[in-house]
Amino acid sequence: MPRAWTPDQPTKSRNGMPKNLPATIVTPPRSSSLRPHPHRISSSSQATSNSSVPPSPTHQTPNTSQSALESEEHTAALIKSLYDRLEEQGVPGDGWDEGRERSRDGIICREEALGIETVKLQRNGVAKKQGHEDGGEKQDSILKRVDRYGFFSNSHPAAIASQHNRISALTASPYQQLSSSKKKPGSSAPTPTTVSRKQQLAHRTSVVSLASPVELELETKRISKWGEMLKVSSRDRGGNIVEWDVDSSWWSGRKDGGGKYRKFQRRVFKGVPDRWRRAVWGLELEKVANEMCAGRSLDELKREYQRLITSASSQDIQIDLDVPRTISGHVLFHTRYGHGQRALFHVLHAFGLHCSDIGGYCQGMGPIAATLLCYFEPERAYGCLVRLFDQYNLKEIFAPGFPGLLEAFYIQERLVELLMPEVHESFQAQMISTSAYATKWYITLFANSIPFSTQLRFWDGLLLEGIDFLIIASVAIIWCYRDQFAPPKATFESILSTLSSYFIVEDDDALMRWIRKTLRRKDLRKKMAAWREEWKGFVREGTASRLVT
Repeated sequence: MPRAWTPDQPTKSRNGMPKNLPATIVTPPRSSSLRPHPHRISSSSQATSNSSVPPSPTHQTPNTSQSALESEEHTAALIKSLYDRLEEQGVPGDGWDEGRERSRDGIICREEALGIETVKLQRNGVAKKQGHEDGGEKQDSILKRVDRYGFFSNSHPAAIASQHNRISALTASPYQQLSSSKKKPGSSAPTPTTVSRKQQLAHRTSVVSLASPVELELETKRISKWGEMLKVSSRDRGGNIVEWDVDSSWWSGRKDGGGKYRKFQRRVFKGVPDRWRRAVWGLELEKVANEMCAGRSLDELKREYQRLITSASSQDIQIDLDVPRTISGHVLFHTRYGHGQRALFHVLHAFGLHCSDIGGYCQGMGPIAATLLCYFEPERAYGCLVRLFDQYNLKEIFAPGFPGLLEAFYIQERLVELLMPEVHESFQAQMISTSAYATKWYITLFANSIPFSTQLRFWDGLLLEGIDFLIIASVAIIWCYRDQFAPPKATFESILSTLSSYFIVEDDDALMRWIRKTLRRKDLRKKMAAWREEWKGFVREGTASRLVT
């Protein structure tokens, strides 16, 4: 049994690392990382905890709690030092080799804590491998399986989805009927079906293969159109382009949805070419930030990131646990402690400190940061996260009590009631809770619920339209199954199992077109704004908790 390290042991250090360490460093059980942050606990829970009932004998004494906290903080510092050291040294096989675990459940090997490199390298920098296969050949064979979005063929979200108990298809035909259209008597949309195993495998093959000649031709045209529309906004000292922008005429009609902005919106919803995605996402974020009168510039956010990554955070233990299971099938995040995982750790570390007012790091932040890191360098990805949480109000979704999430649920339920009254009635009769299926959609921005290619299309629209896009996208999924969810077909099990599925989208263009046209309905946007104000009134009255499921 390894001996536990305590703060009373000698802590003389060199380069900030303890010298006198046991073979392993074991932290006490991290109950704090599992229980809710104190600010996230509801008032009723706080009332119970503050009652006059005496503590049970199992409760920790103040001295024990303080000792556990100090030990946890020290272990978090060791984990951060490990990432910082590997940032300088690098990791062999980065991008193609899985690497090895150097910390697990708060246990750090002594040689890792002391900075002793245990991986032997050949002269060409490739890690020595057991067996006869040449490292270069293995690297080539593995990297050949990477698709256009950076996923390995056997680790692509579509492939991972085949392991799910439930996979459902979002077929294109329901989206041919717009939300403004009234259903003709006796007509019904084709009922979406559960995808068979054979269809799953066929979809996996199609998703991870290269784009077809027709798709390549179409994307080439779109690349050219975006290239003509975009202009350089700023360059670094070496003359390299840093940020892009569009002429003011493309954005000036945003308020009323007219002018050239309408064409800009249509091009965004048709899908931003992957070559231009970084440029377009960046300009969308900054345009919206300027509309919201953001107080800090990008340069200030980058300097803040550099300052925060040098600060200590006890949440590093939980972040370290979550990093390797965040889209690890992507080539950037495949190698344990590789470049991508280190960048993800540092971004989440800094952002957790930035969000200390809402409890710090939350697991749902991982997929959002990882998606940004696919297109931005770490300090810019941090700036994008700040913009998303501050200017796009994602912070309200993660805030104590999840006020933004409950508000979105309320608006979503009112939209379902308006557009699909029979479905709303069925949900009420079957006692379907919106939080039971939609929470993960909003918290992770649909990560692990739809293929990555569709997720990117959702991000294109989200960064342009804001939280309203997430609400309409959620309604769009229900719209696809509106006949299946209406009485008398609907049951509690069928509804909840379908909405908890991983969704394979038959036609991204049809889905995005439906969302865009629904968002362009001025009557709906006015109703959504009115429902938002109505919800705030319920919150002030203290009656909001009874109005959402």
